[in-house]
Amino acid sequence: MSSYFQIQWRDDELDNYSSDKLYYIWNVLKDVVPVELKQELGRVKWLKIEKQRQESVEKIKNILNSRPDKYEVRKVWLDLHPKEADTAKTEGVELEEIANKFPQMSKQLGAFIELENIEIKYFELDGTPKYELADFKDLFPENFTSVGFRNLGITEEQFLKLYPDVKAAELERFLELMGCELEKEDGLELIPYRFAVNAKRILVDGDRLSLRR
Repeated sequence: MSSYFQIQWRDDELDNYSSDKLYYIWNVLKDVVPVELKQELGRVKWLKIEKQRQESVEKIKNILNSRPDKYEVRKVWLDLHPKEADTAKTEGVELEEIANKFPQMSKQLGAFIELENIEIKYFELDGTPKYELADFKDLFPENFTSVGFRNLGITEEQFLKLYPDVKAAELERFLELMGCELEKEDGLELIPYRFAVNAKRILVDGDRLSLRR
């Protein structure tokens, strides 16, 4: 998955960003600034922040409407599906739909997406991310019992299958360093998702900042 978990931007530089990044920013800004912050920030400051949010969203919409690549299937998704480069259809499903299809993993979809390197296929007219359902094939009922994903975590075997360049000893040393305690479910020993995701970010992506999170 693209490393937008620490996305940053400047409102005065929105015109310079790729359409892809603008969609991510739009999704960050979609929600109204929590009313609960009124008491903490004060009404005047809260209104100022909310006004800035609305203005940024409108600016992003206007920028995207002028872009020729709006609503297209994303290049990063096509790079992962080279055989579909010429025939990819802009038909996808929202994350909520996926969660409803696979309730056993509904609360762990974020971790699953990161570990399986699943990318958003395209963004809808209102900026809603759409995914390719087939990318979640490991969660299909006919596959789920044979793969190492469960509600509480992922098996070491499944992690190493996803990332064959990582050695078992290397993964085990990392988990020990992080103080990871394995979970048990369906007779399987599982690496809790937060440790598995950090292991992927550090051992595979080289993101040392994850050690500080």
